[in-house]
Amino acid sequence: MTAATVPTRPASLAVPLMRRKGVRLALRYLIAVLLVIVFLFPIYWLFMMSFKTPGEIFAYPPVWYPKSLQFKSYIDLFPNGDAA
Repeated sequence: MTAATVPTRPASLAVPLMRRKGVRLALRYLIAVLLVIVFLFPIYWLFMMSFKTPGEIFAYPPVWYPKSLQFKSYIDLFPNGDAA
Protein backbone atom coordinates (compact mmCIF):
# COMPACT_ATOMS: atom_id res chain seq x y z
CA MET A 1 0.00 0.00 0.00
CA THR A 2 1.28 3.33 -0.96
CA ALA A 3 -0.33 6.46 0.29
CA ALA A 4 -0.52 9.37 -2.03
CA THR A 5 1.10 12.41 -0.54
CA VAL A 6 -0.62 15.69 -0.96
CA PRO A 7 1.69 18.69 -1.07
CA THR A 8 0.95 21.05 1.78
CA ARG A 9 1.83 24.67 2.18
CA PRO A 10 4.23 25.66 4.94
CA ALA A 11 2.50 26.68 8.16
CA SER A 12 3.74 30.26 7.89
CA LEU A 13 1.91 30.79 4.60
CA ALA A 14 -1.27 29.14 5.81
CA VAL A 15 -1.70 31.65 8.66
CA PRO A 16 -3.55 34.82 7.60
CA LEU A 17 -1.53 38.01 7.69
CA MET A 18 -3.28 39.57 10.72
CA ARG A 19 -2.79 36.43 12.80
CA ARG A 20 0.96 36.58 12.55
CA LYS A 21 2.41 37.69 15.85
CA GLY A 22 4.99 40.09 14.39
CA VAL A 23 2.51 41.93 12.19
CA ARG A 24 0.02 42.38 15.01
CA LEU A 25 2.75 43.67 17.33
CA ALA A 26 4.02 46.11 14.70
CA LEU A 27 0.47 47.34 14.10
CA ARG A 28 -0.04 47.89 17.82
CA TYR A 29 3.19 49.87 18.07
CA LEU A 30 2.24 51.95 15.03
CA ILE A 31 -1.14 52.80 16.55
CA ALA A 32 0.51 53.62 19.89
CA VAL A 33 3.04 55.95 18.24
CA LEU A 34 0.30 57.72 16.27
CA LEU A 35 -1.76 58.23 19.43
CA VAL A 36 1.25 59.62 21.30
CA ILE A 37 1.88 62.09 18.47
CA VAL A 38 -1.78 63.15 18.41
CA PHE A 39 -1.88 63.75 22.17
CA LEU A 40 1.52 65.44 22.47
CA PHE A 41 1.17 67.76 19.46
CA PRO A 42 -0.94 70.40 21.31
CA ILE A 43 1.65 70.55 24.10
CA TYR A 44 4.42 71.01 21.53
CA TRP A 45 2.40 73.69 19.72
CA LEU A 46 1.74 75.70 22.91
CA PHE A 47 5.35 75.44 24.00
CA MET A 48 6.60 76.63 20.60
CA MET A 49 4.08 79.49 20.57
CA SER A 50 5.58 80.83 23.78
CA PHE A 51 8.82 81.54 21.88
CA LYS A 52 7.29 83.00 18.69
CA THR A 53 6.64 86.59 17.74
CA PRO A 54 3.01 87.64 17.13
CA GLY A 55 3.70 87.63 13.39
CA GLU A 56 4.87 84.01 13.53
CA ILE A 57 1.92 82.97 15.69
CA PHE A 58 -0.67 84.25 13.20
CA ALA A 59 1.29 83.40 10.04
CA TYR A 60 -0.31 81.41 7.26
CA PRO A 61 0.93 78.79 6.51
CA PRO A 62 1.87 78.08 10.12
CA VAL A 63 5.43 78.42 11.32
CA TRP A 64 6.35 75.09 12.96
CA TYR A 65 9.29 76.43 14.97
CA PRO A 66 10.42 80.02 15.65
CA LYS A 67 13.18 81.52 13.57
CA SER A 68 14.74 82.98 16.73
CA LEU A 69 13.82 82.31 20.34
CA GLN A 70 11.90 85.19 21.91
CA PHE A 71 11.87 85.24 25.73
CA LYS A 72 9.79 88.43 25.94
CA SER A 73 6.69 86.45 26.96
CA TYR A 74 8.50 85.04 29.96
CA ILE A 75 10.00 88.39 30.89
CA ASP A 76 6.51 89.95 30.86
CA LEU A 77 5.09 87.03 32.80
CA PHE A 78 7.58 87.22 35.67
CA PRO A 79 8.54 90.92 36.05
CA ASN A 80 9.27 90.74 39.79
CA GLY A 81 11.01 87.40 39.96
CA ASP A 82 9.02 84.90 42.00
CA ALA A 83 6.46 87.39 43.34
CA ALA A 84 2.86 86.86 42.27
